[in-house]
Amino acid sequence: MSDETHHAQRAASFASTAAAYERARPGYPQDLLDRVFAEIGIDRPRILDLGAGTGKLTRQLLAFGSVTAVEPLDAMRAQLEAVVPAATSLAGSAESIPLPDGSVDVVTVGQAYHWFDQAKANPEIWRVLADGGHLVALWNAQDETVPWIAAVDEIMNRDDPKPSHPDRNGWWTSRFENEPWFTTPVIRIGVMNVSTTKQLLLDEMESRSYLSIRTPEHRQPVLAEIAAVVADFDDPFDVPYETEAYWCRKLPQAAS
Repeated sequence: MSDETHHAQRAASFASTAAAYERARPGYPQDLLDRVFAEIGIDRPRILDLGAGTGKLTRQLLAFGSVTAVEPLDAMRAQLEAVVPAATSLAGSAESIPLPDGSVDVVTVGQAYHWFDQAKANPEIWRVLADGGHLVALWNAQDETVPWIAAVDEIMNRDDPKPSHPDRNGWWTSRFENEPWFTTPVIRIGVMNVSTTKQLLLDEMESRSYLSIRTPEHRQPVLAEIAAVVADFDDPFDVPYETEAYWCRKLPQAAS
């Protein structure tokens, strides 16, 4: 199996764990979103949440402007539509966005940009953004300096020599180097503590592509190892996260 095929299968595998994704995945630090949108400085912008999943970011964006959520997987989009009915929900992908040219002021991408085919997605995002529009990509990461989180991370990445999550040290900048679509991104950082339970932690791990691509019976040994790590924890308990927001702007004219 080629790397591209495996990558595509992992991206599609979230459909099998959409309910767990909605139950257990965290949102994003509200103060970080407040800061980014204050810096953007547009009153009630037209926002596209791209690769919106079950709407974890979508629901928070409604406070800032009108929101259209585009998600390719039917099972994920069904969760989004049930939870965030105030957003306009559309089937589509980053590589083929079902919106007119220049129709949005801000494109946000929560926990999804690494699944895109950037050679196709970047010009599509550029196309739908209004002149001077903004692109904001966000990633949550658990604080791996915490020993139990490091232990869970080791379990989740075992036998996975090419993990699909982005390299958080310069990944975005290196992807955009010498590309004509966007300015060099700036990074804004947020932190949050998310209250969870042992079962919700297992749901969150099951909703990650390392496990969601497997059959349910083949997920269980890994989930049992993770359960053992937190077996003595009280319920609920806090999970510390750091969130990086990569913010850039549409360049006025892409090179031909």
